[in-house]
Amino acid sequence: MDLHMRVVSQHPPGGRCTLYAGYAEVLAAHLGARIEIEFSTERDAHGSGFPSLLLKGVSDQPADGVILMPADLCVALAAVGQGEAALAGGRGPGSTAAAHAGRGVSGPRSSCAQRTL
Repeated sequence: MDLHMRVVSQHPPGGRCTLYAGYAEVLAAHLGARIEIEFSTERDAHGSGFPSLLLKGVSDQPADGVILMPADLCVALAAVGQGEAALAGGRGPGSTAAAHAGRGVSGPRSSCAQRTL
C-alpha cells in the first residue's frame, strides 16, 4: 500500500513540528511511507498550516486537541488501511512503528498492535 505523509512545519521547526517530522521518519523507515516536509508561515495546527501531519492528504487530529501522540497515529493509520498486521512489523520482538515513534516523548509508549482499532 502506498502511504504518503506530509508534515507542515515552520522554519526553523519548533517542538511539535520536530516531533511530527520524527513520526514521519519512523513510519518511512518501518512502513516505507513517502514523506514530504513543507515549510509554511501559516499557523493552523492540525489543518492546512503548521504544525500538521497529513496521511494521504488528510490532517491527523490529536485526541487531546493539542499534540499528536503515537495512539493518534495508530488510529489514523488504521483508517488509511495500515492495520495491525502491517504495524506489528517493527524492529525487534514486540516492537511497533508507533512504539519507536514514541521514544523521547513523555508518557507510556503506545503499541498499535496491542490496541483495538
